[in-house]
Amino acid sequence: MNPAAYHITIVIHPNNQAMDPAAGCTGYTNALQELSKIWEDVLGKTPESAADDFFRAGGNPSLTIRLFDEIRVRCGRSIPPLAIYNAPTISALAHLLVGDQPAQFSNALLLESGPARPPLFLLHGLGGHVMEFFELLGGTIWPCPVYGLQARGTDGLQAPLDRIESMADYHFEAITRIQPEGPYFICGYSLGGLVGVEIALRLLESGRAVGSLLMIDSYPHAGFLPPMERFRLNLQRARHRITRAGSQRHKELQVANERMSGPALTIVEENARRALQAYRPRAYSGKVVFFRAQITTVFPADPRSAWQPWIPALEIETVAGDHHSILREDAQPLGSALSRRLNAALP
Repeated sequence: MNPAAYHITIVIHPNNQAMDPAAGCTGYTNALQELSKIWEDVLGKTPESAADDFFRAGGNPSLTIRLFDEIRVRCGRSIPPLAIYNAPTISALAHLLVGDQPAQFSNALLLESGPARPPLFLLHGLGGHVMEFFELLGGTIWPCPVYGLQARGTDGLQAPLDRIESMADYHFEAITRIQPEGPYFICGYSLGGLVGVEIALRLLESGRAVGSLLMIDSYPHAGFLPPMERFRLNLQRARHRITRAGSQRHKELQVANERMSGPALTIVEENARRALQAYRPRAYSGKVVFFRAQITTVFPADPRSAWQPWIPALEIETVAGDHHSILREDAQPLGSALSRRLNAALP
């Protein structure tokens, strides 16, 4: 990942402004020294300068959580780990620690710089944040810049959205601000695929061109599936409940989300689930490239049957892994497939 340029600022709550003087983090110089020690402990290497980038130095989501745990313990400041995207260097972190200007998360972050071509916009899943794309971006050479879009409310201050249509409006504004004219390249994971369809419809309705719409293992709520597909899915879920692997994985992901941004992301996810349950898809006549997880768990086994009433032109590509692992331990095949598709579609 390349967090060199970001369209995001961080809210520091007023009741977190004061730091414990005993922690040695008061003042920029003291904060810089303490953060250098924390950096070395977490990454296992001495920083070369205060301008070192956390991710380029070997950071990852797990180490990000550890970094901010150490900052909380040693500096007396509780900051969501997602702040690393706003402050990826020791120097920026030091300014963040001693700063007193309240701000809020933006929903658009430049995750990868790239050639001067139309960017790819990645839409979040139920979790609501872009850290879930870390492994997907990590080992693939992308043919274009990549922006990640986060849910409103990840900062714990703004009210989360609970309708797919509202989420689409929210992200449509950010996308067209970054890229005023098409063609647009949009990819949504899970819940983000539904939002992506709505954004594509808004783009077309506004007279803008959609270059490519991609979905990653994204399905309507079971209540809106065709009757036969709903019946198959209920049987599949009943079989899946016999094993505990899926539920245990879900619990682990929930814990990771809670640690990434505290209770804010839990509230974001609760609202997202309500949005999913209430959303009835609209017809989209354009082609959609659908990346299907090879291992099916609690999601439909046949994307074409699930989406046929609304998206007739669905082109399916199967990638290794299940719904969760395709963005984590099995992310490389998906990253390669996405890059290949983009190379073929980009002007």
